[in-house]
Parts: sequence; structure tokens; C-alpha cells
Amino acid sequence: MRNLLVAIFLFVICNALWAKKNFMPSSFTAEFEEVRLTSLRKKIKKSYGDIYYKYPGQIRFEVKRPHRLVFVRNMKKTWIYRASLHPEEPGQLTETSNSKKRGGQRMRIVAFLDLLKGDLAKSKQFKMKKSKGVRILHFNKSSQKELGLTKATLEFKEKFNFKNLNSLEILKSDGKKIHFNFFNIQVNKKFIDSTFIYKRKKK
Repeated sequence: MRNLLVAIFLFVICNALWAKKNFMPSSFTAEFEEVRLTSLRKKIKKSYGDIYYKYPGQIRFEVKRPHRLVFVRNMKKTWIYRASLHPEEPGQLTETSNSKKRGGQRMRIVAFLDLLKGDLAKSKQFKMKKSKGVRILHFNKSSQKELGLTKATLEFKEKFNFKNLNSLEILKSDGKKIHFNFFNIQVNKKFIDSTFIYKRKKK
């Protein structure tokens, strides 16, 4: 009995240490608000939707309003669907092999999320600076060249863990920013395979 209690205690301690070092969960879902500044008119535009993520590199990013857009990626293929502005017209669907680098901004987000797996303080891709409720990641030159990202700022509601992530702002190498506010984050979700496959809805 004593040995069993010791074993349970060690398991709990090891599990807690592992969780502390692994900031990014194996999977998560969340609702989001994306805020961006348009290049030409410098106006703030917002979009809303859901995100589903599974490590490594699998994501379903659905913008529900104001204009529907779906970005889906698994280990083999990537799909991008853009709904038409006219309900009577079909949307545009692009399907590519992952051997071809496409996806733009959404692809950067997938690569960025994969980098968050592990101990952020010991990352080889960026240096982390911390203050109360905030973590700032400064990417090194090789990561800037590969990902097109310069800096990421993560703000938290309470304790420093992924479930408490309140917002994420990414500064790209071209000076443009991607800002997300997150709501209702649920971690370590189990997904069916079809989550990361895009199928056009039948009319």
C-alpha cells in the first residue's frame, strides 16, 4: 500500500511538471475575434469564428461572419474555402498538397501554434520576455525568415497557462499585425478525423 501511494505521488508530481513545461496542449477549440487594420483605408475590420487545433499542424479555422471562410489542414492536404458574396453563387474552393506552400496568414498561424509546444523559456526559435499577465516572444533571424514573423504578444486573464489565454497579437516581418481575442478555450479535445478534412456542403 505504501509503495502504491509513493507511485501515485510521483506520477502526480511528474504530470504537473510535464504540464508546466508544455504550454501548448495537444489540442484545443476556441471562439475568436480577429481584428485587423486594412492596408489601403486604414480601417479596423473584425471577423468572428471558431478554431480547432491538434498538434502537430492540424487545424480547422472557420470565419463565420461577416464573410464565411474556412481554412483546413491535416498532415497531407490543405483546403481554403471562400464563400461568395452573393448567396446564389458557389464559393471558391482550393485544395492543395502540403508539399506546396500555400495558405498565407493562416499557414503562419499553424506554424506558430506548433512552436508553442514545449517549454517557452527554452525555445530555440524565440526568446521570451515576461511580465504580469503578458509573455512576449521575440523570434530569431532564422525563424523570422522561415515564418515571416517578428514578435508575438500573449496576454492572459489569470495564471500563465494556455486555457487562460485572452489575446494573441503577432507582428509580421512586413510590419503588419494579426490580433486575436479568444473566448471559451477548451483544451485536450478529442476530434474525429473528418474535423480536419473539408467537404463542400451539399445543397
